[in-house]
Amino acid sequence: MARSPARTVAVGVEGGRVTATFKNGLLRSTLAEELARLGRLQLWLKVAYSAYVAIVVPCYWVTYTPWNFLYFCDIAMLTTAPALWLESSLLVSMQTISIAMPQLLWVVDLLCRLMLGIHVTGVTAYMLDPSLSLPLRLLSSFHGWLPFLLLWLTWRLGYDSRAFAAQSVVAVVVLLVSYAFAPAPPPSPSAPTRPSTSTTCMG
Repeated sequence: MARSPARTVAVGVEGGRVTATFKNGLLRSTLAEELARLGRLQLWLKVAYSAYVAIVVPCYWVTYTPWNFLYFCDIAMLTTAPALWLESSLLVSMQTISIAMPQLLWVVDLLCRLMLGIHVTGVTAYMLDPSLSLPLRLLSSFHGWLPFLLLWLTWRLGYDSRAFAAQSVVAVVVLLVSYAFAPAPPPSPSAPTRPSTSTTCMG
């Protein structure tokens, strides 16, 4: 019985893509897209961001209560952690759609307050509130740099066209949960930082 000729595979990189070529020339193909995408984000970024989230979550949990995590900015902060490790363009794209524009306005408001002494919207007034501890306010700085990180991640990983529809569904669910279950306004005088239905729906 005749044996078929042996086929060996040479793997290399051409134009930034991993390719495989059979020695006998019968087949030359690009490996799976997921293989080509591995390692697009540095490990230090994933570890540093995860460590930051691990610090923020218990601090916010105690200070603002778990209801605070119904804010879209906080949802984005939490979701970005698994998005980094999974290198998920879908999760990154969803969070970019969710908060990029509102958080850029946050940046503008803070810069105007620091440089001109005025607020555009007043949304960053708490950043200069001496009644809040400085470490807590520094932790809240993610509102300023997270939109830029998400924009870069979207550029790096690519935009997923499913993101708008997926984020729209998430937004509706969050708003309904906030309206139905979050504490009703106004906040209690004994806990002024506690989110209420009105603030979580606007967040």
